[in-house]
Amino acid sequence: MKTRFFCLASALMLVTCLCGTTTASVVLVIGPAPSALFANGLAQYGHTVDFASNNYDTFDGSVDLSHYDVVVLGLAFYSLDPMPLAGQESIADFVHDGGGFVTGEWLSWRQSATGGFSTLYDIMPITTDGSYIDYTG
Repeated sequence: MKTRFFCLASALMLVTCLCGTTTASVVLVIGPAPSALFANGLAQYGHTVDFASNNYDTFDGSVDLSHYDVVVLGLAFYSLDPMPLAGQESIADFVHDGGGFVTGEWLSWRQSATGGFSTLYDIMPITTDGSYIDYTG
């Protein structure tokens, strides 16, 4: 239930951000495929949504991102491996060239907790102290 709520909240936040733009965007979503509501919400405002054929843990940078305005790194789960370095570098280059990047707080948590996302973490507008504390015990 919490995962579905977070996916819906993230999708609605993205729809709200992109719908405030004056031009249509072409969006690539990497990660678990969100519901049709996500794509339909963006399409209602003239945006085109493509879903990567693989999950983030196998995204190797072979997709030509120059056709997109925004890359969305969808909700990811801690049980998957980190994104390959080539995929992270591809997204970082895309952002440095002016592309948009949307992700959630899970990326900063994942980098703090287990590492593996340092290239993407470097392009995010946040900082942490690098530590992670598990309060579940």
